[in-house]
Amino acid sequence: PADTYNAYYYLYSAIASVNNALEKAALLEDQDAVAPYVAELYAMRGLFHFHLATYFAPIPTSGNSNNNGIVLADKVFDIDYIGQRASLEDTYEFIVNDFTKAVESGLNKERKNGHVNYWAALALRARANLYRGDYEAALADAREVMSVSPYSLYTIDEYPSVWSQEGADEMIFEYLQTDVYNAQRYAPGYYTSPMGYSEYGVSPEFYEWLQQTPGDVRSKMVADCSEAPDGVADYHTGYYPLKYPGNAGASVPAYANNIKVIRLSEMYLIAAEAAVHLGEDAARYLNALRSQRIDGYVDVAEVTLEEILDERRKELFGEGQIAFDLWRNGRTVENGSFVVSATDYKTVLPLP
Repeated sequence: PADTYNAYYYLYSAIASVNNALEKAALLEDQDAVAPYVAELYAMRGLFHFHLATYFAPIPTSGNSNNNGIVLADKVFDIDYIGQRASLEDTYEFIVNDFTKAVESGLNKERKNGHVNYWAALALRARANLYRGDYEAALADAREVMSVSPYSLYTIDEYPSVWSQEGADEMIFEYLQTDVYNAQRYAPGYYTSPMGYSEYGVSPEFYEWLQQTPGDVRSKMVADCSEAPDGVADYHTGYYPLKYPGNAGASVPAYANNIKVIRLSEMYLIAAEAAVHLGEDAARYLNALRSQRIDGYVDVAEVTLEEILDERRKELFGEGQIAFDLWRNGRTVENGSFVVSATDYKTVLPLP
């Protein structure tokens, strides 16, 4: 429990700031002028609760019998308030409703990097609906983002170089970092460097699995650092993601890496997963994504849930989702001797 304090405290602190802003906004005279900000604040509150639910509650579709959700913060509380955990169902209902408030406003449809705009709220609602098992709603949201939003999939040629760019074509929402505001040695770039903390890598088996399809551009997104360069001390050998090379122009690239929260490619994966659960055509969504990832790709007529989960591993590795993807579908996470089933108590972090 002592190790989870930061994951808990800072999200609720952010929610408190959002609720304070919402209460003050309600007192302003020009409500039309404040409406775009209010819409974004609701989307932010939904996202921060979603982060908390992912960490501190089971996923509704995992099969876990634990029905405890999280403490829901929908207003500014007195200093001596003691929260009560909501049910899991009420937790996800609250999250989806906050995203819905942002979406139903119809505001913030322009691209504005670093902001939770209309499309980010809609995309995040698609993810939340997938987690709660509302596959029809998840599919509908994902399809709207794919068909109408101003974002487009990275091409095969673009894919290796977009990770240092801010506001790239398919980046719907990212947490921004700068030379002034960054996590320094706690940034993902430092954790994924063989000359940094080097704690965030991939297994040799995963690396070898990616290399089995050399025509897939994603096979180029892992660095083989299994041997130290001549004359380089303090080098930690292994295999590391290349998704955190540092923001373009950053003075210390390992310190300033924008955190990718949600990308357009995930909408194709959400649509495919929702469609396969509904018994609908899921292959169309994977074919569209794979055509921008695999050189010479030929469409397939159908796909299974296992293939969709494998596609998520290839597309989203290093972005903090894969364990939750497996548990969401009742699968077990296995990495050497580390084995955690979807109903294991270890899928839920202890409250600090």
